[in-house]
Amino acid sequence: MSSKDLARSVVRNVAGTKFLSSIETYIDSADVVSFDIFDTLVRRSVGAPAGVFDVVADLFEKRTGRRIEGYREARIAAERRAREATSQEEITYDEIFDQLGMLSKDDIAIMKELEIEAELSVCYADQTIKPAFDYALDHGKHVVITSDMYLPRSAIEAILHKCGYTGWEWIYLSSEMMLTKHSGSMFVLVREDWPADASIIHIGDNPRGDMLSTRSHGIIPVLIKPAPNGLTYWDKPGERVPFEEARIRAFLESDAPRMHGFAEHLGEEVLGPMLLGFSLWLHEKANEEGIEKLVFLSREGKLLKDAYELLFPDDSLLHEYLYASRRAVLIPQLSHATCFTDMIDTIKPFLRSDILSTLCEVCEVDRKDFDRGLASLGLNTELPFGAIDIGKREKVLSLIMALGGDEYREQDRLIREYLDACGIKGRIGIVDIGYSGTMQIALQKFLGNSADLRGLYLGVHNVDRDDCYVGVKRAGYLYEPGYNDQYRQLIRFSTEAFEFLFLNPVGSVDGYARSGNEVVPVLGASEYSNDARSLAESIQSSALDFVSHFVNGEDVSAGFHVAADVAIKPYYNFASHPNRETIEVFRGIKYLNGTAHELVPKEHLGYFITHPGKFGDGLNKSVAKTFWLSGAVGTGVPWFELMNLASGAGIKSGYRKKYLS
Repeated sequence: MSSKDLARSVVRNVAGTKFLSSIETYIDSADVVSFDIFDTLVRRSVGAPAGVFDVVADLFEKRTGRRIEGYREARIAAERRAREATSQEEITYDEIFDQLGMLSKDDIAIMKELEIEAELSVCYADQTIKPAFDYALDHGKHVVITSDMYLPRSAIEAILHKCGYTGWEWIYLSSEMMLTKHSGSMFVLVREDWPADASIIHIGDNPRGDMLSTRSHGIIPVLIKPAPNGLTYWDKPGERVPFEEARIRAFLESDAPRMHGFAEHLGEEVLGPMLLGFSLWLHEKANEEGIEKLVFLSREGKLLKDAYELLFPDDSLLHEYLYASRRAVLIPQLSHATCFTDMIDTIKPFLRSDILSTLCEVCEVDRKDFDRGLASLGLNTELPFGAIDIGKREKVLSLIMALGGDEYREQDRLIREYLDACGIKGRIGIVDIGYSGTMQIALQKFLGNSADLRGLYLGVHNVDRDDCYVGVKRAGYLYEPGYNDQYRQLIRFSTEAFEFLFLNPVGSVDGYARSGNEVVPVLGASEYSNDARSLAESIQSSALDFVSHFVNGEDVSAGFHVAADVAIKPYYNFASHPNRETIEVFRGIKYLNGTAHELVPKEHLGYFITHPGKFGDGLNKSVAKTFWLSGAVGTGVPWFELMNLASGAGIKSGYRKKYLS
């Protein structure tokens, strides 16, 4: 290949072996390989280079407690003034800050340090160029780095080392030499430093500074295109990227090569940042609330506990993984029902209709005995509660208690002993994914004044009348009443997909039993298939890997917060408009919500066109409608927005309506 042909070439920056094999050809032909730094060897996790200045302002506020409004614009203007004031081709770091008149000398000194810290935080190795850099070293090439950059050498070297680059022979840095690639003068120096017969290539991304300026100086340019966002569920960074988001993005981008499959991407990009953010929030919130111990509820609480322990392994707040379920804590409370209304209020979370047949199933009494008892009262199972006179309602309660009362009372005694043995006393933080705090309220009734329970959840919303939650102390990380309602809607229309991320495939707690001198939970059989277990375990393993690696590689000391809107961004992209791969992975996976059913239907649009009744029934029962509709009709439709419109118009799923007295 002639030099002329090489000079005219443009290498497209695409991931994988195709790109590497293309660039190897250029490296093989060279004696000296020069690399640009920014947007070539190294990329930033902010939308534009100036986004670093927003990160600096965030860091300054965290460090000093003071917010400098308009710092980004001021920093850009200072660099412009510095360039206007010099006769040199390049400016220095100090010269820029000499023009930043809006700050005191002490604040300027802090800002200079923080800008380098910010650059280190947001920079990551370009994973399509890194193999080319390593290839050049491995094949005995003279590797140099050539960059137009005002940062001092110490900062540049720190960034390169942080991104895994070592072994270069020299750095040609414009801020030291007062020469630039843009003018071509830097390449004159590069050419002069090597023998006349040495073949030199320069790899970079800028058509002017990295390509046109090299041609007349005997250096062969290899122009690359900016790498696409390597993440599946994170959009390109916006105009302003908060410090913590920039850190997470940079970490994920630098870690991208080891994320090979669907589950790994979902775990690291979606679930991992959510676990990180929630754990940090939980720790801070628990300390603010004066929590003495944290109690993680089975089953979903297991993953939350695992993540928390990775961040705070020696935390004195860590306490219990409490085996409990709605069934295990609510059904025993039937033993205290003094009237029919008490009974209904106790089992309300389980009721999908207000006909008598539901009582048999929910209260777990023998169907034949229940039917005979109703018949003796002149009632039948299809009668709604409201159609029965008050006197007969109380007789229905008496029937329920005659059939199940002994078991309710025994379970009531056992759960009280279990909670006492677990040491659930004092101010306790109840930790779970959410949502209304049903189990917290039930546990508080058992514990009475011996414990003050505070619910600390991923999300909180009211499924009953608002006045039913007066005095219930709850807080939600992602959303709560009056805060981030759009996230509540998102999870409402993808509930089963959300809960699948936290799935613990062990059986639910059916109740409690004695084992020697102990009271132990009785677990039912696992309801999940091997496919569902395997997928959930892979997602969660990758999510915990993210948390572990992030903690080991980043500073998450006090003051590091992951805002809810940052933590939920990738979940929004995953769940609001599920893509085709997502739908096919989840198609046929069964989820338990009262009964086992498919999160995504096995049937496709053609089937539902000829079976419209099946379509209506499936959609009505779905608790992940964005997923169900994407599977039944097709992806690429704004299902979340359509569901929001339907909700705003008062259209609701009959299946999801609970009986509320």
